[in-house]
Amino acid sequence: METSISIKDGRTVVMLDELQRCEDIDDLRLILDKNSQYFTDWKTFINNMVNIDGYSYRRFAQKCGMSHNTIASWCEKGLLPRSRNQFIQLGFGLQMSLDEMNEFLQRYGKYPKLYTKNIEDAIFIFALNQGMTYKAAMSLQSQFHLAMDNSLNAAARDQAPSGNYETIYLHTELLSLRDIKQFERFVSDNINAFISSYEKLISFIDAYIEINTLDLTDEDLQPSLNSFLHSKMKSPRLINHYNKMISRLRSRRIVPKRNALIVLGVFLDMSLSDVNQMLTMAGMEPLCAKDKVECIIIYAIENAILNNPDIEFSNALLLKNFTENPEIRENCQKIINMYEMNDYMSKEEDGGVANYVIEALQQFDIPDMSDISALIHDSLD
Repeated sequence: METSISIKDGRTVVMLDELQRCEDIDDLRLILDKNSQYFTDWKTFINNMVNIDGYSYRRFAQKCGMSHNTIASWCEKGLLPRSRNQFIQLGFGLQMSLDEMNEFLQRYGKYPKLYTKNIEDAIFIFALNQGMTYKAAMSLQSQFHLAMDNSLNAAARDQAPSGNYETIYLHTELLSLRDIKQFERFVSDNINAFISSYEKLISFIDAYIEINTLDLTDEDLQPSLNSFLHSKMKSPRLINHYNKMISRLRSRRIVPKRNALIVLGVFLDMSLSDVNQMLTMAGMEPLCAKDKVECIIIYAIENAILNNPDIEFSNALLLKNFTENPEIRENCQKIINMYEMNDYMSKEEDGGVANYVIEALQQFDIPDMSDISALIHDSLD
């Protein structure tokens, strides 16, 4: 590979530690100022990628199969690639390894990493491992698209019993494939794995929705995603957005955008560890201290739980009863034990997690915040 690609520099852990010891908004301001040079900066990254080997915009664009104007808009205006596939195309052009591609997608694109149980992603993983170009990978996508849809529909209709589709085993097998015929057999043999993708994420969100709708007494609002949204949000547009988002996740395994998932976790009163658990299940990085907006959100969630321990304690008590995931149940029990060992006494709450996040975001004027801020403030319209 010609370019030297550095996505992570090890500073994130240090910044997170400083952030979690931060006591108030003034401390947070000091941390943001002190670490300003370390925050994720797309414009700096893409200019480094262009300049490190002395490329012009035109030559770099040709290398990546893109237009000169696209590269210029990234380098001069700091505009981001407009889709996950455009990030992937750039990663192919830069001849990234699979690990680099996944870090790139998560850190700069805020998208899920390539996931073995997603057929389109499996093709990208196979193509990267075979040293194929992005154009060749997309040609392979077209070749498989109709056959994949037919196979998925047939498997879903037959409701065949699921086998042993542990992601780590499938991923190892995928990386061992040597040609397209082996890949075809891999897809055919593991079709039910593609149907069951993101089941843990869906179950986790559903369990949280259940525990957040236990106290809804309106007969017209049966415990559901829709009743939860109506209880938390005032904007019909946003309620419709989240209903569609979760419906696409359940029916078509389309993972929501990162900011939308974060905002959902905030309104579900998730602790920091649970927001991170949800993001990990979606194939994304945990909340990152090197992202200014996420840095503020980490502080706000931690502050909310510190001042309202009932939130974390009651979440653990209820979530343990509404999830079948043994790992989550074990984590819930650890939280319950921690509070019981410390002779925990319930205290009156002074606000949910969303209130703390909204208040913290209002203290800062950060351009990158527009997307996530709009999602939160739309909910209050």
